Amino acid sequence: MRYRPPDIPFYHPTIDLAEQTRRAYASARDAVRTASELVHTSKIMREERVHWQDVWAERMANPERFLCRCVYCGRMRTHSEDWVEIPPSLGRLLQHSNVPFLSHGICPECFDTHLPR
Repeated sequence: MRYRPPDIPFYHPTIDLAEQTRRAYASARDAVRTASELVHTSKIMREERVHWQDVWAERMANPERFLCRCVYCGRMRTHSEDWVEIPPSLGRLLQHSNVPFLSHGICPECFDTHLPR
């Protein structure tokens, strides 16, 4: 009875067994590395999601701390629910700064103009 090599994806009849073993090991090592990277990425994403959930919960606990700006006209909403014009310099400052509680909304006038019923 003639020797028949096992059916493995790394088998090649002209390459010796040591080379086939090295290729199989390298492929397995790459698979483990990829799986490890996926697990690490998953942990980072989970931690980031928890972080942002905590940030959002804190912000929702204090909605009066939000600065809300109209997406279309750039007016700011006050705590009394009025929408007021802001100076262009302040608008640019808000746009380029890292304001932690800046949100976007739509004022009633822009809502009626841009999103008609």
